[in-house]
Amino acid sequence: MFFIFIFIGIIIQNLINLYIIKHKLGKCGCCAINVNGKNVLACNTPIDDKQKIQKISPLPNIPVIKDLVLDLTHYYEQYKNIQPWIMRKKKDEHGKIIKEPDREILQTTKERKNAYLGPSTILNSFRWIRDSRDGFHSERKDGLQGPDSLFRCHGEMNCMSNCPLGLNPAKAIAKLKLAITKEG
Repeated sequence: MFFIFIFIGIIIQNLINLYIIKHKLGKCGCCAINVNGKNVLACNTPIDDKQKIQKISPLPNIPVIKDLVLDLTHYYEQYKNIQPWIMRKKKDEHGKIIKEPDREILQTTKERKNAYLGPSTILNSFRWIRDSRDGFHSERKDGLQGPDSLFRCHGEMNCMSNCPLGLNPAKAIAKLKLAITKEG
């Protein structure tokens, strides 16, 4: 049985700069492509003699550098905006909470260019908001507010049906919307 990843590897032996290959783990989605109109992971999507591949193309709605190579600059900028690491608040000698000096406050949507974070970044933000070790839950939630961020999602569930990893960002988005709305 062939995997699309191997199939593309054979093509790459004859053509250069067609596709970026990073690994074969099926975890991060960096090898996601569109095959016959369906988003899949090239590293774990099998093909056999009965399956006819009519069209392999890059993922829709993401700028293309060349062939199947996507420009993920915007994604990485937005991902960096959510500060995807644990941040803790420290207490001074009087017991007053102080913020770590090297940490910036999370940007609000008004401060970001092209404010919509997208389902993947919001799902990752949800992960940090739920982490009990993190001390910036309310700041993280504040960073998701505004008409062009979390609430720009209209609940069409396209992110869930098109996620090649089978994740459910729509559920996380709904939970975040509910939590933010309850807080006022």
